[in-house]
Amino acid sequence: MRKNDKPYACFLAPETTTTSTMAAKMNDHGRRIDGKIMMTKGQKLT
Repeated sequence: MRKNDKPYACFLAPETTTTSTMAAKMNDHGRRIDGKIMMTKGQKLT
């Protein structure tokens, strides 16, 4: 779980790192939250 948290935190902004850590712990619910954040961040980055 920690190994997955590192790349996610790197890809996401420092502010989203906290959400990523919480999402990684939730797994099921976290995946949905992470997916939404990733999509929002991806759209902003692109």
